[in-house]
Amino acid sequence: MYIGWAICPANIQFKDLFVARESLNGTLILAYQKGQAFHAVAYITLTYERSGTYLIETDESGRVEMLL
Repeated sequence: MYIGWAICPANIQFKDLFVARESLNGTLILAYQKGQAFHAVAYITLTYERSGTYLIETDESGRVEMLL
């Protein structure tokens, strides 16, 4: 079973968060907007009990490719 999770600072309002693609390496993050700026809060990770924990990488279109 795969479990997705992230560790966020306690002072962040969950209702303000959205999923985004980090431009540096294409991983999925949780972010929020403040004014005209967007701020990364946490990387979204995926844990599989047999093989460990990974960052979720996407291509330039935001697609995730997973081999099960």
